[in-house]
Amino acid sequence: MRNFDDDHLNIAHRGASGHAPENTLTAFAKAVELGADGIEFDVQLTKDGTPIVLHDYTLERTTSGAGFVLDRRLDEIAELDAGSWYAPPFAGVAIPTLEQVLEYGKGKLLLNIELKKSPQPVELVERVCAKIMAHDVLDQCLITSFDAKAVALVSQILPECRTGLLVNKMVEAMWEGGWSFLAIKHELISIEVVERAEAARKKIIAWTVNEEAEIDKLLDLRVGRIITNYPDRLFTRLTQRRRDAEEKQKC
Repeated sequence: MRNFDDDHLNIAHRGASGHAPENTLTAFAKAVELGADGIEFDVQLTKDGTPIVLHDYTLERTTSGAGFVLDRRLDEIAELDAGSWYAPPFAGVAIPTLEQVLEYGKGKLLLNIELKKSPQPVELVERVCAKIMAHDVLDQCLITSFDAKAVALVSQILPECRTGLLVNKMVEAMWEGGWSFLAIKHELISIEVVERAEAARKKIIAWTVNEEAEIDKLLDLRVGRIITNYPDRLFTRLTQRRRDAEEKQKC
């Protein structure tokens, strides 16, 4: 299993979401099949305080349900179909709990957990941290969020946990927090951003990168930790780049 400090990482965005319904165990298994080193997924709380893996705050887009996640108990969430929206063969795929994903990924994958912005941020952080410790996967986890206060709270509760701030616009405060990673929207990354990150001793993860030209641009900028909907494409490109480098050394 790879380490988050490795220079090149293939991280599947919500699992292999270009091939299977996002944020499901099916998508995570597909990511493994396609060569991913890790998975990125979103976590929020149900009405009864259970951390589940779902991106949207409402249920309509990717499930057979409706309304806000925070208004539904876990038993209601568990009955929903989270696969049919993507394609008929995925009918019946369920919304997983965080616990199920940690069980699936233990000893197998790097786990990039995005904490969704929440009206109950302290409860969300505490429950996620408790699950990580209960499943003994701390060394596999990177916790990220757009909520800087939530990221800081993770570091208070789990000082050894790698944390990262999600970035979709450039602000000075991103360089100043205690997080070790910046997860930056790939269009924002330039050589100046890379050099600033190096000076601030913060690693970069780029999101969400799907096209070969985008991958090559980032690799040329020395950004090799990449989140993608298509881990197979990234796997192929990374493999080819390594082969090209090896052939160049022989010459």
